[in-house]
Amino acid sequence: RDLAVTGDQVQIQYYSPFANRDIQVERKDDLASADWEVETEASFTDQGGGLWLATVSANGRTEAFYQVVALPPPPLFFDDFEGDPQGSTEGGINNYWEIGPPEQGPSAAYSGENVYGTGLDENVPGNANAWIRTPEIDLSNLALVNLSYAEWRNIDPIVEFHWTVVNVVDADTGDFIEELTRDAGDTNGAWVERSFRLTGASVGRKVVIEFLISTDTSNLLEGWFIDDVLVTE
Repeated sequence: RDLAVTGDQVQIQYYSPFANRDIQVERKDDLASADWEVETEASFTDQGGGLWLATVSANGRTEAFYQVVALPPPPLFFDDFEGDPQGSTEGGINNYWEIGPPEQGPSAAYSGENVYGTGLDENVPGNANAWIRTPEIDLSNLALVNLSYAEWRNIDPIVEFHWTVVNVVDADTGDFIEELTRDAGDTNGAWVERSFRLTGASVGRKVVIEFLISTDTSNLLEGWFIDDVLVTE
């Protein structure tokens, strides 16, 4: 809204609707520069009504360009299956879900080295009805969140025989809440990013996200592989 220079101080008045977001001031000395530099010593004063005053030192500069940036909130949940486990569980009938580098199916993980797959070195088993579930994700005070993940899939193309499903489940009762997608076939030999918006009954409570695969005994292909599960506001 306003920028003023007093002595060696630059003051930037701005409006922000994001009461719970971290804010930072960034600077470029030349607009042709590729990157903005973060003003790590910036101070912020609440002026009320959503107005704020950011103060930074000019450090003797006579010309510079500034922007005020609202940082995205930290993820509500993220698991790329690298390093420390985040608490996902697995189960069901003919459960072959496992974490590690894929030795068949995708040539590599979507990111890092590990995936969660229905068989890292063998095709999906027959007569499977097996799932993985995230740990509890607290959405109690939220009306809308976003779920995203990467998947690599190659199963029978007839959805009545083989299918993959992503469900939202109540963390406290285990009750089914919502089916987000039901798929069969393949992802054309590539990783695909999927994203869904959770609203209504799927938020305002604690939930788990369930990835479930079901097969019969015919045409057992490489299976289903999941990576980079992310839930954000």
